[in-house]
Amino acid sequence: YKNNTINPALNETLEFLNKVLNDISKLFPYKLIHVGVDERPKTAWEGSPAVINFMKKNKIKSFDELQDYYINKIIDLNKINNKRTAAWNEAALPPHNDIGSGGGSGNIDKNCLIFAWEHNDVSVASVKKGFQTIMCPGQKTYFDMAHNNSTEERGICWAATIEASEIHSWKPLATIDKKYHNLIIGIQGQLWSETLTDESYMDEMINPRLATLAEVAWSSDNRRDWNEFRSTLKYNMNILTKLGWKYHNF
Repeated sequence: YKNNTINPALNETLEFLNKVLNDISKLFPYKLIHVGVDERPKTAWEGSPAVINFMKKNKIKSFDELQDYYINKIIDLNKINNKRTAAWNEAALPPHNDIGSGGGSGNIDKNCLIFAWEHNDVSVASVKKGFQTIMCPGQKTYFDMAHNNSTEERGICWAATIEASEIHSWKPLATIDKKYHNLIIGIQGQLWSETLTDESYMDEMINPRLATLAEVAWSSDNRRDWNEFRSTLKYNMNILTKLGWKYHNF
């Protein structure tokens, strides 16, 4: 099948997932299991007779609705093991940008924790649907992004280029109505490793951006201005240097 992915219409799929999720639950004490669900190609299931017949039998009108059915099954399997399901925003929402991927129609268990990665606006949409949400937009929290547009910079820039000062200026809750603030339970930084061809590259990709993101997460919007915070950050980076870590200039 084009854009091959797991087939939710097969009994073997749920049998397999039941065994895998059960094993994971026994191996790890954590209460949360992140199941992905991002970037499912729109056409991934259209060539499967099993999927088409399953949708007709169960009166499922779209692949997004089929994904909802599938995710709810996974959520139920995790609940049996006393685990909570987490997933990227496509589990509960249409994709923010049209990159050829599908999403959900929003009819999944509100117990699912949503990680909103595509854009800050996705967090707004997620909480409006009643989902607890982790804010992790690529434009601010993806540390595999280059710091700037210099040709000497390591990293990629499909979401943005991200200097530490730009992270510091981010006000995550600014566009979210106060009545939904209780549904925002945190922010998260990511460092995807496709472009890290050497372990030593990690240091300069996360430092000082990770410490800056922590400042954003732990402080109010009336946080110290950049120049004041930058002085503290320099001191902290000197400590990291003594520990053998490297950091990017800022």
